[in-house]
Amino acid sequence: MSKRKFVARIQGTHGGSRLVPIMRRKTTVKAKLLAILALFWRRLGDSQINETSAAMAYYTILSLFPTMLFGINVVAHIKIDFSGIKDVLEQLIPENIIATITPIVHDLHVNASTTWLSVGAIVTLWAASLGLAALRNGFNRAYGIRHPVQNFLVSRVVAMIMMVVLLIAVVGTMVAFAFGQQFLEWLINQLQLSPHWLETFQTWKWPVAVMVLVVVLLIVDYFLPNAKMRFWTVVPGVLITGIGLLGLTQAFSLYMTYFGQRFSTYGTLGAFIVLLLWLFFMSFIITLGVVVNSVVNESFYGRAKPIGSKVTFKVRKMTKKLLSNGAKQGD
Repeated sequence: MSKRKFVARIQGTHGGSRLVPIMRRKTTVKAKLLAILALFWRRLGDSQINETSAAMAYYTILSLFPTMLFGINVVAHIKIDFSGIKDVLEQLIPENIIATITPIVHDLHVNASTTWLSVGAIVTLWAASLGLAALRNGFNRAYGIRHPVQNFLVSRVVAMIMMVVLLIAVVGTMVAFAFGQQFLEWLINQLQLSPHWLETFQTWKWPVAVMVLVVVLLIVDYFLPNAKMRFWTVVPGVLITGIGLLGLTQAFSLYMTYFGQRFSTYGTLGAFIVLLLWLFFMSFIITLGVVVNSVVNESFYGRAKPIGSKVTFKVRKMTKKLLSNGAKQGD
């Protein structure tokens, strides 16, 4: 086989036609593995993973303080104590960053107002939708899609809707973690329920949190790219992303325990550097998971076809099915 034909075979095109997917080729296991590795390397380069991760870190920083402004005002309006908020932050954010963020959060909690609540919500949705748009571009590149067929306005609206859903899921989980026990204790006293409910909550708190993380990652990995893929093909990447995020948290915790003093010397600047690195590596792991998804999908079903918003695509498909069923029943 010539070099040109070999490269074309690895890339999945030959003479302008689509080749049989790697896993369906009549070849040796070794040849399939080599082809998958070559495809993974190419898709990793296509995704521009470093640029995507840097963009996501920037937009996350941009949306961080409006999100804090919105979240703290919501918490303050429903009369939740600041100590509970601090407990949540200490569980989610590295120690060096907490020292910088805590005074800001406390000040926002004390000076909560309806005006700041509205401003925080609007700016959060705007900045977060920009972040999701940047992430979508990276995901599309990972699937080999350069020019997705999607209206700009529809893209922004879908990004905002997804952002609202994700915020509800994440904030709901955080609130349940921080204040679920106090709420259950109050509910047990009010309704004279068995204390067994409290034990059940403590037992299932972490498994439910992990399940929420997996569901959120499934939603993002499946609905965000403008690519037509099978749902099961996003599962391997989600598992890798979940394990990677947990490992990253542990790695940062260990690093800050043994080497964090160097960053502490620089105060706020050190905390900001840690935050940027943490967000960059989180985005890197998320994008890496999507690259794995694209390789799995392409290995079994060929290169993904570009589509518009998957949400609108699913709605249209369901509408056509309902209309066709209605027409058959009418006949």
